[in-house]
Amino acid sequence: MSTAAVVAGSAPQSVVVDPSGRYVYVANGGGTVSQYAIAADGSIAPITAAVAAGSGPQSVAVDPSGRYVYVANSGSNNVSQYAIGANGALTPMSTAAAGSGPQSVAVDPLGRYAYVANGTSNDVSQYAIAADGSLAPLAAATVAAGTSPSAVTVDPSGVFVYVADRSSAGITQYAVGLNGALTPLSPSTVVAGSSPRSVTVIGRYR
Repeated sequence: MSTAAVVAGSAPQSVVVDPSGRYVYVANGGGTVSQYAIAADGSIAPITAAVAAGSGPQSVAVDPSGRYVYVANSGSNNVSQYAIGANGALTPMSTAAAGSGPQSVAVDPLGRYAYVANGTSNDVSQYAIAADGSLAPLAAATVAAGTSPSAVTVDPSGVFVYVADRSSAGITQYAVGLNGALTPLSPSTVVAGSSPRSVTVIGRYR
């Protein structure tokens, strides 16, 4: 690779690679999303200038089809939405309202639903993803989480969702219903270490 690092925006917080492995997107806490193409040797180069996001972007996710990008904005309490162009460049769509202080966004493996962990309102916003990639709140717009949820992830089967609750030192766990709505499992939380900030799932074991 030609260089060890490439320039991002101010205060980068989160990075994601699109499902095709061609593009990289970085949520910059200063209010932008940097966008890059991945070369054959794995190095990345800016596609174009960073695109504007909301206030205080914390997390970025790409839908499984590789057509849309979502960014959780902690300062403006919303989710920026973008369409991915033929060259990987992002075109802004309208924003979707979230709870207070959104910290993390995740999309289910089939691209049907999206979930946002709201760090200040202590809940998870839940959305259906329309054919045009836009987020529409479910009938129950939010479901309760622990204290200061900081990360959300969907398991590879799309059946369960897990949220890391930083201040309550636990993981809240949910089942995904037929319409995408989350129902707490029993028990609804399991103990984690002090101040958990991230959670991921690698698969299901039986």
